Amino acid sequence: MNISDSQLRVLLHTLGILQKKIGPTRNYFLAGRGHQDISHLYAMVNSGIMQIVETPKFVPQDSIVFAATDFGISVAMKNLPEDPKKTKKASIHAE
Repeated sequence: MNISDSQLRVLLHTLGILQKKIGPTRNYFLAGRGHQDISHLYAMVNSGIMQIVETPKFVPQDSIVFAATDFGISVAMKNLPEDPKKTKKASIHAE
């Protein structure tokens, strides 16, 4: 499955994934109709990576809630970014 860098960024944000060793911590993306990533979200819906789910009552009802499908989660896990390398400076500050 090919996924663009922009779509992968949105998918990882949806799942709350920041690093390889950390799996999904959530599964939603709330977007208004004019959101900058709306075209990526709809493209992923069309490819089965994301789905549109019911909008909760406590958010504006013109908002759209997207969630990753099981297939989308597997795509995310296969395309995780490498863990950031520790620098000498970061190691010194961690002590």
